[in-house]
Amino acid sequence: MIKCPFCAEDIQDKAIKCKHCGEWLSESSGTPPAEDNETSKSLDEPLDISASIAKEEKNAVEPSAADESEVGNDTTEIIYSPLHQIPKWGWGWFIILALIVPGFKKMGGVSQSAQAMSYVFNLTIPIVLLTLYFWNRRRIIRKNKYVTKVWHLSFKAGFETYIVALIVVASAYYFVHAQDRKDNNIFFAQLQHKVETIKNDEIKINEIIANSPEIDKWSSQTVNELKKYLQLIDKKRELSKELFDYADKYGAALKDNDIITNSEKIRSVSSELFQKHEDSINSLISYYSTGDEKLYNRYTKLTSEATTLENEYKLLSGNLIKKIQF
Repeated sequence: MIKCPFCAEDIQDKAIKCKHCGEWLSESSGTPPAEDNETSKSLDEPLDISASIAKEEKNAVEPSAADESEVGNDTTEIIYSPLHQIPKWGWGWFIILALIVPGFKKMGGVSQSAQAMSYVFNLTIPIVLLTLYFWNRRRIIRKNKYVTKVWHLSFKAGFETYIVALIVVASAYYFVHAQDRKDNNIFFAQLQHKVETIKNDEIKINEIIANSPEIDKWSSQTVNELKKYLQLIDKKRELSKELFDYADKYGAALKDNDIITNSEKIRSVSSELFQKHEDSINSLISYYSTGDEKLYNRYTKLTSEATTLENEYKLLSGNLIKKIQF
């Protein structure tokens, strides 16, 4: 151990620089090595930042001889930046389609205008959402500067786009459902008006033929009114068919087998009901023409059977209307 000539602390015999005071020890009055002098000299000089940047760029563009030798070596592994590893397709788009397609199936639409609206939504919404997904995916990847795995970013973009898809599909469903409700209300309003018209006509006819056939069996006016009643039965048959066709269409659109089954059942009951009504009126007309009591008895029997069927028809049709009316 020797003493430092500057701070008098103990240092190693072969020490070049004092670890206590930091002074350089040399034979020429403790001046630091030439390399360190150059460093201290460069610190005293002003920094030329632009020259330093230019030098770094030059070194980056023109590799050194050692770098060239490494590149020329076949065993050197070339590592690409993450930008080259980005796939053209992620898998977030698959998530979007897998989740929103079932929503399209539920969108439905019963009326023609609602079905047309649903068709337009089913065609345009996937295109819009996929465009939004790819735009959002590209934005997220750029924001993360290609550091995070692209697959993770694809999932994030797909999830965010799916949230938007829920809102879009729900809005589309609302508009389709609103259009269906509007058309449904129009249909039943028109149906109700036709029912009331037929009911008023039926009341007028019943007032004329209220007299017993035995008392007024040769009344030509009564016969004419009964023929009008036959026309009224045809109108009832057409009106019922219109309701059943609408119910079948409604059940098929919503894939509701109960509505379809009930519609078929009530269609059978109504067919039998109107046929008995028609047969009873024809029997009564024939009785007015011939005076045959058997025809009058047949009229009475058919009228009784028709009354029973009519009660069943009203019950079934009422339940059917409740299911298909908004």
